[in-house]
Amino acid sequence: MDKAVLVTGSLSPDMVEAGANVIRLLDQSKFPVDAAFWFYLPDSAQWRLVLASPKVATSGPKHAYGQVQSVLAQMPDPRLSLADVAVVDSDDPLVVLLRRLIRTEMEISGIRLTRSTVNGVLIEDAHIYRLLGAADSP
Repeated sequence: MDKAVLVTGSLSPDMVEAGANVIRLLDQSKFPVDAAFWFYLPDSAQWRLVLASPKVATSGPKHAYGQVQSVLAQMPDPRLSLADVAVVDSDDPLVVLLRRLIRTEMEISGIRLTRSTVNGVLIEDAHIYRLLGAADSP
């Protein structure tokens, strides 16, 4: 990932495109992703592509990270590494928190949250691709 992007805190268009490509490839591989978003971690000045899947609970995080790694290896111009990704369960507290504010359809969206507060929690910056409700999960 571009280190200058990490220092400034900006989410580059390349990162947005790369994240969307990862989600598309995971969808094509039939790996269920019911929440996907870039999340800025101000303490470390880093962005993480957060992918939530029910497979984390059913098959374990090792399997889920393996699926993501195989998708990253398929990308023709790899801009992301596994270190840029966090794979979490669909019931992860951050995912549940964001679902209280936003719900999307299965398509890839482009919703930006900047300096927003949700239930008393500050979201410094996030770019949301997908936030399905629990009943809408693939």
